Amino acid sequence: MTNRTDGVTGSFPKDTDMERGSTVSRRHEDGKACLFKWKDKKSVPLLSNAFGIKSENSCKRWTKEPREIVDVRQPAIVSSNNTYMGGVDMIL
Repeated sequence: MTNRTDGVTGSFPKDTDMERGSTVSRRHEDGKACLFKWKDKKSVPLLSNAFGIKSENSCKRWTKEPREIVDVRQPAIVSSNNTYMGGVDMIL
């Protein structure tokens, strides 16, 4: 959540200035936390103490204008979040 970043997200570029697949990141002074902003269709802010700045993967996304599937650069933190993100288990 952007309200938990102590104002660092204010130094990130606006969503309209970023292209799809671009990443902006800031690292804490002690190097124990890294804040990412990744632009897919919308921007995704992520805070991690397990992933660094340089690890990237690629993913496939549909684009409207050329009407085809293209490869988009994606930080490893996003792919890990998508892999391990689960639903809420209901215990009755």
